[in-house]
Amino acid sequence: MDDRALPTTTDLPRSFDAISPTALLTAHGRRFSNIEFAEEMCRELERHGPVDALGASQYLATRLETRHILVDELLRRTDHPQVLEVAAGYDTRGMSWALRHLGRYVELDRKPVSTMKQSIVEKIQPDGISNLHFVSGDALNSDDLNRAAALMHPHHEIAVIAEGLMMYLSPDERAQLASHMRALLLQRGGTWITPDIVLREMLDDPFVTPRGKMEQVRDVTQSDLYGHAYSTVDEAQQFFWDLGFTVDVFPFSIAEVALTSRARLGLSQDDVHRANQYSNAFVLTARP
Repeated sequence: MDDRALPTTTDLPRSFDAISPTALLTAHGRRFSNIEFAEEMCRELERHGPVDALGASQYLATRLETRHILVDELLRRTDHPQVLEVAAGYDTRGMSWALRHLGRYVELDRKPVSTMKQSIVEKIQPDGISNLHFVSGDALNSDDLNRAAALMHPHHEIAVIAEGLMMYLSPDERAQLASHMRALLLQRGGTWITPDIVLREMLDDPFVTPRGKMEQVRDVTQSDLYGHAYSTVDEAQQFFWDLGFTVDVFPFSIAEVALTSRARLGLSQDDVHRANQYSNAFVLTARP
């Protein structure tokens, strides 16, 4: 089998609809920052129901802003002319990027989220954003991923973003996702950016993860966050190396200076650093 061809996977091991409520949690957390369109997105979501049912702590809110800023910076550094974001949720990065670039930005997510997101974007930007596209589907389903990739220029490299997804996946599901990403990047060229490298010591720290919060998220998402977290950054690097990637590591701390949520939430710089101390983003490049 040619490993440059995307393997066909039509049967998912489980439904990922249970993860969708976390998209509301992150949308609420981002509103404490000055991330473009974050407040407008959250306000429109509130018209359809509460957005903070899972309860975003102030430390989670500042970590979400740090994560967003870091991914934006890594996207700028890689400088690929088009972007595919999987499990995009209600993040507004696609809107901002597409308004400032000529390339295509494609978002892939479950149908309920994707449909709602598109309707809200049309309200926020009534004139439309011609190079921003929405596709309903699952990143673990290669048919869905192929449909999303088909909207992109076939001869231009791709930056793939997965933000807020992999912590809810089992090791086997992460390996499946990585297989799809590697095949796509070998075909098109580009890099995969993900800040979803969760360490057990972060989940053990009550300052960062309040007692009971992990169990609440586990029950909602049907995911074993603690059991599937990494013991060390080295372990996470080795996991992706073994799946055919080179790995560059970027700690969240490099994005802390740009935060605006810290003042709004009444946090000290030490608070921010402690909230982010366990978190890293990976930039992954497929090895031939």
